Amino acid sequence: MKVFSTLNTCSKQHIPLLINVYCKVVLRRESVDISLKFLSKKILNQYIFDIDHNGLKNLLLYQCIFWGGKTKMDEKKIERDNIELILQKSQFCEEKDQEFLNSLWKYALFSKSISRTLPTCLICDKFGEFEFEGLGGIKKVGNGIMYIPITDQKVYAVPDILFHYFFIHNVKPTDIFRDAVIHSYKPNTNQYGDILKEIYYLNKKQSRVKKQIRCSNCGELFEGYIAYKLSRKKEDVQIYKNRIFNNIFNREQYIGVCIKCLHYSVMDI
Repeated sequence: MKVFSTLNTCSKQHIPLLINVYCKVVLRRESVDISLKFLSKKILNQYIFDIDHNGLKNLLLYQCIFWGGKTKMDEKKIERDNIELILQKSQFCEEKDQEFLNSLWKYALFSKSISRTLPTCLICDKFGEFEFEGLGGIKKVGNGIMYIPITDQKVYAVPDILFHYFFIHNVKPTDIFRDAVIHSYKPNTNQYGDILKEIYYLNKKQSRVKKQIRCSNCGELFEGYIAYKLSRKKEDVQIYKNRIFNNIFNREQYIGVCIKCLHYSVMDI
């Protein structure tokens, strides 16, 4: 028997159950401790579920605009009022800390765009997206978020524009942040995916790949976003210099992030 429902007609005591089933079946996350106060029409607009003698059999969510439930992972968003957690104001490195920059670049390559608003650097007043190249990838930073594990239970959500501050202006990171960036689990590993799966989400509007292709890691139909453009340069990260000659004779190739396995996937587009 199929039951069609909305938040207005669904019994409130069933909503946490539906959320948990959705986490396990669709998002492949662990159960979450969710309170009814987090629920609103902005979270779930409409859902369809099948019921048989065993209870809830399948749940398909039409829209998941925002994930508002509590998780076991502590996600701390880095903003102006707590920026001291990751950088030391008015303190600068005498020379580039290449080990730190290369490690931070790995998180920047994985970063997810969350805004169309182009940032302005508060130090040099440059406006727009800032493009870098290194470790096999080319990417513009400025409107994305880097997820950096500080401990097994805490993740910093860091605006990727801060890579510009660390690289161009040699802003000095805090010791705790530097140590976490260098030594913590890196993107495209199972450990990193396990940490992020509780807090990572992508709504349908953010999935920009229209062509049906399969993830080169998990083999499932790809859902996710394009992360960066492939580069032949495997050396240290540096400012990107556009080479028109290469653009003419070399076909551009891209790497995406599959939200189902939280690994990189080669994009054949």
